[in-house]
Amino acid sequence: MILVTVGTEQYPFNRLMEWIDSLIKLNIISPEEKVIVQYGSCTRLPKNVEAYSMLPQTEFQDLIQNARLIIAHCGEGTIDLLATLKVPFILVPRSHNFGEHIDNHQLELAAALKVKGICIAKSKQELASFVSNPHLTNLEKAPTDYYHDICNTLNQRFQDNYQPHLVRSRRQFSSSIKLFFFLIGCYYKSDIGKKANHLSLQKDAKWVNFDAINFRVKTMIFLLGYAEKFFWMLMLLRRCNRSLCILQSS
Repeated sequence: MILVTVGTEQYPFNRLMEWIDSLIKLNIISPEEKVIVQYGSCTRLPKNVEAYSMLPQTEFQDLIQNARLIIAHCGEGTIDLLATLKVPFILVPRSHNFGEHIDNHQLELAAALKVKGICIAKSKQELASFVSNPHLTNLEKAPTDYYHDICNTLNQRFQDNYQPHLVRSRRQFSSSIKLFFFLIGCYYKSDIGKKANHLSLQKDAKWVNFDAINFRVKTMIFLLGYAEKFFWMLMLLRRCNRSLCILQSS
């Protein structure tokens, strides 16, 4: 039995469905062999297959265990699952160019996995070659293993460098920034802000009001100048606060 799975993405993977249909018609996939397709949101389906949009987790696990080979999209969750099995599998990455995903991260992931010896099919010919001669590949680390390693490293680093007075300084700095943007909001509700809005929203104007634009630009330059001074003042206060905390602790 051959299992084809495309995950639960909202984007259809019709290109893979067409490849499967073509391989069946060319007898590369034997008509006598059972083919189960989990097609997700695909709008085209191969003929002479057993197709399901979604499968219950337990049933999906049983199908994976009993499959002769697996054809799957190059999703992180699917790779995590396949990495723990001793079943031949090949990954077909989705492409943004065909409207199969929001970006090309699956192509990038497939390129990295191919270097590690994982079977990747970017064309119907590569898929046909694997189906004709499937072989088992071993993935030492699944994507989530790398995520756990990174999380553990970051946790260890922040625990080793934890200093309460620095956390307090960061909170004070964040509060000061929020106060600054609150003051900017108050400006736009003031008489000066209303004057700028009045200049730029004249109903009878048939062209761009350059006086209003010039007024706004000058105002923003004025505010940015004060923002820069405000920022460096906060940085100086933060450094002084750190120095005092270090002196007190010593």
